[in-house]
Amino acid sequence: MKIKLFLLLTFFLSTNAMASPPPCTKWEFIVRSHEVQAYEKKDGTKVSESKKKDFCKNKFPKVESWQKRFTDGKIAGWPNKTEDFKKWTQLEKETVLKYLSEEPPLYRNISGVTFLRGVKSIYDKNPGAAVKRLNAISLYDEFFTSNKKSQILSHEISHLHVYEHNREEITKLVYLMGWREETETTNLIRLTQSPPLKPNSFHDLSEDLANHFEFYLHNPRELSVKSKEAHNYIQNIMGKDFKLEK
Repeated sequence: MKIKLFLLLTFFLSTNAMASPPPCTKWEFIVRSHEVQAYEKKDGTKVSESKKKDFCKNKFPKVESWQKRFTDGKIAGWPNKTEDFKKWTQLEKETVLKYLSEEPPLYRNISGVTFLRGVKSIYDKNPGAAVKRLNAISLYDEFFTSNKKSQILSHEISHLHVYEHNREEITKLVYLMGWREETETTNLIRLTQSPPLKPNSFHDLSEDLANHFEFYLHNPRELSVKSKEAHNYIQNIMGKDFKLEK
């Protein structure tokens, strides 16, 4: 009787061990075993019928390399000394990666960027900030309560992108946006009579540039109405792949 019980227990444990799902990481989810019918890919490659075992799949494959780009706390050199920072939660990281996955390949492939979890910006109702010399983007509480997370992320990445883009093309874009060099001070001022994309487009060139790229991705019709030449130029210099991938 003891031998039978031992054999039965051994069989039960071995069967369960064989059937146990693979150990997925916090960045993955499990795909259960299933049958795949034969089909033909777009390039003509034929795929035979098969049976897939349980396997782990990354939740955000397009931005897998960004999983380690979240920094807890403040980093040295952050310009706004009075701002506080905190640790990221897993849910917050996944929220950022979800919307980052929708960004154009050019934005997803910007190297070396780190995300900071800011508490509150020194500027009222500001959801995010980007500092190129630190290659860092801070996302504040305001970001996580906003219903425009995708737009905010596009805007902040645009701040970093303009520094990497061709200088001559950015200079021409600034001109088409309506900015001119003031004769006496050589400062750039906005002279166009066209309505601004946002209130800060009136007086801040850096914000106006980021606004133009943000609107091109999220509100292209409005950009075309308010700043048609700039819209057409962005379309020309950025190419057909510069679009959201939802």
